[in-house]
Amino acid sequence: MDLVFFVLLVGALVLVHELGHFVAARALGVKVLTFSLGFGPPILRLRGRETTFQIGLLPFGGFVRLLQQSDGRDRAEALAPEDRGRTYEAQSVLRRAVIALAGPTMNVLLPVFLFFGTSLDAGKQVPPVVGVVVAGSPASGLLQVGDRIVAIDGREVRTFGEVQARIAESPDKRLAIEAIRVVEESGQSREQRIAVHVVARAAHVTQLGVVTSVGRIGIGPSPLAAAIGIAGPGSPAFRAGLRTFDVVTHVGGAATPKFVDLERRLRDNRGTAVPVNYLRPTTIGFPEGTALLDLAVYEAGVALLAPETQDPQRLDVDGMQRAGIESTDLYVSSVPEGSSEWQAGLRAGDRVQTLDGQPVRAWAAFVEDLVAGGDRTREIGWTREGKPMTGLLRVRKEEWIDATGEHVERYAFRSTHWVPTVPAPMIDEPAPLRRAASLAIGETVRVVKFVGTSALHLVQGKLDVRAIAGPLSIYDVAGRAGARGTREFLWVMAVISVNLGLLNLLPIPTLDGGQLLYLGVERLMGRPVPLRVREVLSFLGLVLLLAIMVIAVRNDLLAR
Repeated sequence: MDLVFFVLLVGALVLVHELGHFVAARALGVKVLTFSLGFGPPILRLRGRETTFQIGLLPFGGFVRLLQQSDGRDRAEALAPEDRGRTYEAQSVLRRAVIALAGPTMNVLLPVFLFFGTSLDAGKQVPPVVGVVVAGSPASGLLQVGDRIVAIDGREVRTFGEVQARIAESPDKRLAIEAIRVVEESGQSREQRIAVHVVARAAHVTQLGVVTSVGRIGIGPSPLAAAIGIAGPGSPAFRAGLRTFDVVTHVGGAATPKFVDLERRLRDNRGTAVPVNYLRPTTIGFPEGTALLDLAVYEAGVALLAPETQDPQRLDVDGMQRAGIESTDLYVSSVPEGSSEWQAGLRAGDRVQTLDGQPVRAWAAFVEDLVAGGDRTREIGWTREGKPMTGLLRVRKEEWIDATGEHVERYAFRSTHWVPTVPAPMIDEPAPLRRAASLAIGETVRVVKFVGTSALHLVQGKLDVRAIAGPLSIYDVAGRAGARGTREFLWVMAVISVNLGLLNLLPIPTLDGGQLLYLGVERLMGRPVPLRVREVLSFLGLVLLLAIMVIAVRNDLLAR
């Protein structure tokens, strides 16, 4: 089957490339003599009215032979009168450039159609409802959990994916966000349309070697589960037997699947004792190096919780604060032994309080600030069972060689927190065609950036020549991708198609980029490049391509 997938992959890409040249030539009135898939002796040949279609014995390429008159083989006087205006040379420089560009262009555009097809089965999508608002983020205090976003800068949004895409494309920009909020008045619920302005914070993201700036406002689609952090041993929650990382399931018999449900159940409690059902991870004490995300077994328990009585001088203090309960966001769940934070004294169960003396409001911002500071010494403040502690650390620098052979450096903070979420309800995709088109274009742009960046790094010497793959590697990749399914196979086809398109644009004679180079010189000089010069350059270009092929095959053999 590997051979079948390889032939399908190569055949499809060559067909698309040569079809681009063929269609462009025919559309501009140039006569096409031969359309061939593969080189060497033809194993199948069909003669059309003026074009011969054939399949060559060697499937590693193809060609389109156009009617020409200036190569010394076809004399103008030998041409039929009706064909003299249909030769390649008879066309303007611009028209010939279009024909040369058509093949690579088709290879670059092919992924759009491939990704469009694979994105049509999008199925269910996440609705544009705010599930979480990160404390201290741009959206904090403006948007609330449960708000249903309907438009951003006047453009309608129908899924949370669209919300994220609009925000991501607007770093450091002020966004006008319209949302529907459910408000309660006199025991009645009603919808209220709100409008807020949020400035998206810029964040730098590296994808496939390409650094881009994206916008973030600090919202997510999945609401937080009712996992709790306990402020200290003197709190009513601790005295009742609740502990950090417990997951509350019911309060007073009412289910609390989300953290916001827990907040509502305790908000107006004036000190009344209520039964609280919870689930606790079986690994009591949270051994160092154990990630809570890996735990799946919980033991059930019941606690009788009585928040402190409402202070008449502080009517703004709700039942959660008076009970000593908060989100687990700032509680450390795992600290790798031997890490810089371990050496500083940080342990699982500690609550992060400050960074360089400044209060920490959200884990994400805390880690981002740490990593951005590089290797400079930082002071972290935390509490352990209510007792304040501090320590000094420098974030660890990590270095490695990625899959493309590029040397990568980054600072990483390996300690984690545990903030479980509740899966957001799903809705049918409201605009499948529009979403598929958007995803297809976005994914194609990502692949083009990746291939282009890899090629640039290769030229700059940042990428080892061992990263160049040859036909044997393509054979293996095609077989593995085909075995994994259609989506994987088409993604590989898209990446190789872009590679083929950009490779053909290199200014090397015998490639389309070389033809474009000749046409550029002709446009500047006012006359074609002399035949003898073209022959010499074509020979040198062929030698260069053979050298690249030898390197690629050598890499393939060494990798086996």
